[in-house]
Amino acid sequence: MNTYLIKAFTVFVLILNCSCRNYKGSSYTTTADILESIESNKDDKFVFQNSATLLSFVPTVERLKLSLDYVRIGMYNYPIDSLYLPENVGRTNAIDYILGESENHSILILNEAHHVPEHRDFARKLLKGLWENGYRHIGIETLGNLVDTKKLKFPTYDLGYYSVEPTFGNFIREALAIGFEIFPYEHISEGSGNPREIGQAKNIVEYMNSKESGKVFIYCGYDHNKEGELPRWGKAMAGRLYEYLGIDPLTVDQTQFYGVRNTNEEEPFILIDNDKPYDQLGTQRDLYVINPIKNFTERLEWKANSSNSWLKLNNEHFPEKPCLVRVYCNKSEVKNGIPYDVVEITSSHEHTWCIVPNNESYVIYADVDGKLKDVSDKY
Repeated sequence: MNTYLIKAFTVFVLILNCSCRNYKGSSYTTTADILESIESNKDDKFVFQNSATLLSFVPTVERLKLSLDYVRIGMYNYPIDSLYLPENVGRTNAIDYILGESENHSILILNEAHHVPEHRDFARKLLKGLWENGYRHIGIETLGNLVDTKKLKFPTYDLGYYSVEPTFGNFIREALAIGFEIFPYEHISEGSGNPREIGQAKNIVEYMNSKESGKVFIYCGYDHNKEGELPRWGKAMAGRLYEYLGIDPLTVDQTQFYGVRNTNEEEPFILIDNDKPYDQLGTQRDLYVINPIKNFTERLEWKANSSNSWLKLNNEHFPEKPCLVRVYCNKSEVKNGIPYDVVEITSSHEHTWCIVPNNESYVIYADVDGKLKDVSDKY
């Protein structure tokens, strides 16, 4: 197959893909700085959307609540937080059901909302099961096309824009540890819509044609995994893939039902009716993940798993507030690695929770006088 050349660039997309390649901490911003930038741009909805993303790059309870508020102001497709749940429709664990369905497909396309780190943790939870089901390759939308991912040992700042968020980094970190090959597929063109969807699909096809075996997991944003026609785009990337390959992908949505209130479930689930997925929307995906609302107070419990532990930071150890504190898996990753966790220390609490990997080589750094300082000796 002929190489699909990417020739056209726009300033906006370049900013999204490359902004994190400057100072290695520039993507992490205090809440106060974000609020200050909004104050002078209240009439620009994009400012609220972008601020929601910047808030999510430091995933704490307070910041993610504020992030969701800004999304409701700045976006047209914010999630549905309540829905009609018929009594005769069953519920099943989302992870288990998706993994079961993935056995019968060679392409899985899962989406995310770019301001919701929990979506990346959900994707991470699928990895081991997908590997057991024959998946060997992961295409990730945010990855820059100029980055060589073949020699990647841990997630780095130069990978992309959204991937600097720690949960995204940990998703990539675990994928690499399991043995997945990750690859970029973005198409950079003038504007978005139809040319971008076609370009993304062709880039994925080109990658798949270069590999002899292994199923493919595509991780994208929002509407790119819709299988039918869209008013502004024509066919989205998922529909184009079906057109070019003749392979029906398993398309799974996380964005429509996030933070649903009227359910007694604790874990993400899928509605099942007569052994088939129950679709309330009819919006061109195979499965819809319903994620119940979680009323966290001090810490985001979903961040904890078998490979990490909670660590309580004493806020008195950080006299300069607000202060961003970063956890790295080891000292070799401090220079250009994505932190394992980032939290914001404020004067409103006596302590702050962060997660640390279950190894003795992790280090903790804090922003002090505009520089990163190793504060590991305090913990």
